[in-house]
Amino acid sequence: MRMKRFRGEGWALLGMIWALAWPTMLEQLMSTAVQYVDAAMVGRLGAQATAAVGATTTVSWLIGSTVSALGIGFLSFIAQAYGADDRARAARTSSQAVLAVLCTLIMARLCVHEAEGRLKNRDAPWRFDWGRGYFERFGGEK
Repeated sequence: MRMKRFRGEGWALLGMIWALAWPTMLEQLMSTAVQYVDAAMVGRLGAQATAAVGATTTVSWLIGSTVSALGIGFLSFIAQAYGADDRARAARTSSQAVLAVLCTLIMARLCVHEAEGRLKNRDAPWRFDWGRGYFERFGGEK
């Protein structure tokens, strides 16, 4: 199957997609870079600090990617409603998106709270204390 070449409108569409996508791509790149820089800076403090950052990085990415996926999914429905010139449906969908994200964050907080109880009783309580402090300051307040 041969690929069609972009002509006229295709390049304009590609440029529009790029103009909309680059800020999101930059934000994701910066977010990842912050996690790596945190790990590099904390690595000088020792194994305990590195373990604390490592334990919270995964949780931060999981929560952030879930909220981001919800946002992208709802954005497609909102865009369809706007494209159909149905502002009422777009407004309802926007309200549902906010509610879904809030419910997701509440569920994430409950899961983190449950994990706290399980991790406290593990073999390395220092990892829990250090990880909790780091997550509350940097990972959980996004």
